Amino acid sequence: MNENEMLQKYISCLWEGLLAQKIKRVVLSPGSRSTPLALAAAQLAQEKLIELFVDVDERSAAFFALGLIKASAEPALIICTSGTAAANYFPAVCEAQLSHLPLLVLTTDRPPELQDIQAPQTIDQQKLYGNHVKHFWQLPLPSSSTKERQYLWQTVQRSVAVAKQEPAGPVQLNLPLRKPLVPQLPFKLPDNLQPLNFKAVSAQLDATQKQQLSRQLSGKRGLIIAGPQSKLDLISSQKILEWAQANNWPIIADPLSNLRSAANSNLISTADFLCRLPTINIAKYQPEVIIQTGSTLVSAAISNWLKQISVPTYFLDQHHSGVEATLQAKYYFPLSATDFLKDLTIQPAPLDWLQRWQQVEQLVTAQLDDYFLQQTKLSEIAAVYWLGKGLQPGNAFISNSMPIRDVDNFWLQSQAKIFCNRGANGIDGINSTALGMAAEYSKQQNVLLTGDLAFFHDLTGLQMAKNYKLNLRVIINNNNGGGIFSFLPQSGKPGFNQVFGTPQNLDLQHLAAACQANYRLAVTPTDFQELIKQPSHRLELIEVRSDRTANLLEHQQLNRQIQTVIQEELI
Repeated sequence: MNENEMLQKYISCLWEGLLAQKIKRVVLSPGSRSTPLALAAAQLAQEKLIELFVDVDERSAAFFALGLIKASAEPALIICTSGTAAANYFPAVCEAQLSHLPLLVLTTDRPPELQDIQAPQTIDQQKLYGNHVKHFWQLPLPSSSTKERQYLWQTVQRSVAVAKQEPAGPVQLNLPLRKPLVPQLPFKLPDNLQPLNFKAVSAQLDATQKQQLSRQLSGKRGLIIAGPQSKLDLISSQKILEWAQANNWPIIADPLSNLRSAANSNLISTADFLCRLPTINIAKYQPEVIIQTGSTLVSAAISNWLKQISVPTYFLDQHHSGVEATLQAKYYFPLSATDFLKDLTIQPAPLDWLQRWQQVEQLVTAQLDDYFLQQTKLSEIAAVYWLGKGLQPGNAFISNSMPIRDVDNFWLQSQAKIFCNRGANGIDGINSTALGMAAEYSKQQNVLLTGDLAFFHDLTGLQMAKNYKLNLRVIINNNNGGGIFSFLPQSGKPGFNQVFGTPQNLDLQHLAAACQANYRLAVTPTDFQELIKQPSHRLELIEVRSDRTANLLEHQQLNRQIQTVIQEELI
């Protein structure tokens, strides 16, 4: 067996393991050391066994893969060459770990004899991502050994299972390769791939636990806190809605819970305004018990309120993390809402408890509707409000910083599914992740709501829209800098604009031309509503120009107005 044949058997074995575990989505960044994997991927894509995306920017590629995972709820594989290429995956690896996303990272490497001798494109890739991956495997060099191929076949399949098992997360496989790097092609996979079976262990509540919970929750003024979900779980969502409705429990729904689109009168999407008031002023809204799902809430005000009221909290810890952000949970259950609430029968809370919360929702919603209907100038928050009203149905990726906070407050009753990178909360890779979402939902309307700095931070990611003819409408709130810093204590300090405001003076129309995107400037709410009604079939940029100071003042004014009405009419 010559070296090319040996390499073919080895690479064939690796792909056999991946395909046996249903890996279908692959994002490749080109480079010499990954040649055998790349050529094999090209063959498999041509045979329609995988969906292959090629992105020359590794940072963008990894975030693009996160978008595929978020939208599909299935693992994705990223492949790169040796050296700093692998280091560019790091931000997305961190996001995958904190967001519980099954990202498979396959880094190719130089062989041992080229390590630590200043060989080009060589860094220490072993355990490169440290504690930010669930597991690391150093794969053996290709050889003629059947035992090594058996180990490879098993390890590759195991890596997929580990990435998917709760708590889901990224794993790294590091593959050293010697020259020659071109296997004998094409290679042939077995007719029947034989997957290893990794059975998930699912926890269930027994009858005694159900009875105990029923006693603890019956008749109590309860509240459900539905936090962000890492994947769309429609069954659990429906169970939460039905159970809350049957028992008169309000549901404070984070925008990333994707519950707000339901037509259910128990849903509360405006609690952030109420929870900004002093806790003593809103004592009659304090529950006796809380059931909480999902990860950290977008709203800091609601989280702070939960810390202050300190009531018994039952946390549905589906990712087995053993912690929730407010540190107030007393009971942890490694269960989905479906498993926890199934057959859990309690005496409903008094109806006036639910009505109390419904009055807040109705009052604040009416205030927001009245406010935005009177506006003749398009502002950042007006764009969010009208986008929420107009995007039905569809998919929306929301940038961190101000956009996701504005969506929490002003995006009401949209039918769109909402996604965001809320693991590490960074603004890196936003365009790329949104395009990954758009690639998965290629037949639907897709929107990215972002700010000018986040958009600028990931310009290279836009090339994927051109290369794969992806349909994404990008709404850019352009306040020429970091608008969120105007809300923080350092605002107005000497040097603030230079080191926090950081104006880039972007010409978005010219940037649109450079990436072959359609461009529109929206000036009035009517302009904006007309633009978002139009179907989009490619990359499109809609610019909303604003002023950071005016944006801050509008937020403050509207918040004061709503809180005043709450105090006058409900407290």
